[in-house]
Amino acid sequence: MKHTRRLSVLLTFLLTFVPAVLSANDGPRLPEDVFPELAAVLDTALKQSPRMVMNQLNLEVAEGAEIEAKSGLYPSIGGYYNQQEARDKREDVPGRRI
Repeated sequence: MKHTRRLSVLLTFLLTFVPAVLSANDGPRLPEDVFPELAAVLDTALKQSPRMVMNQLNLEVAEGAEIEAKSGLYPSIGGYYNQQEARDKREDVPGRRI
């Protein structure tokens, strides 16, 4: 009987107080929450990180490869044109060009 009462008190405590405490504390506080100007510094550092720059370049290369791979699926048109013009100055007929 004693253990059942303790268990019910503990269960009541856990079901009423713990969810209230957890909902009030929406997770750990980040340094950016305490120092708002730090978010801009971290954002700039992230954009200039060599690893992030390399990943961005790899992403652009992959997008180009995707476009190139899909290009065979689209219709295409091609052709060839050549024009040639020749003029001779004839000595046997004065003033005439052909």
